[in-house]
Amino acid sequence: MRKKADTQVGMDAHKFGVVCDRRVFALYQRAQWGQPWD
Repeated sequence: MRKKADTQVGMDAHKFGVVCDRRVFALYQRAQWGQPWD
């Protein structure tokens, strides 16, 4: 029972992390392209 709960939390955390990573990556990419000196 404990292991199943931990797995579920881990899955949710992973999904949340993936979404955050994509947003951060998009913002980072936009910032990089916006640098005139880059």
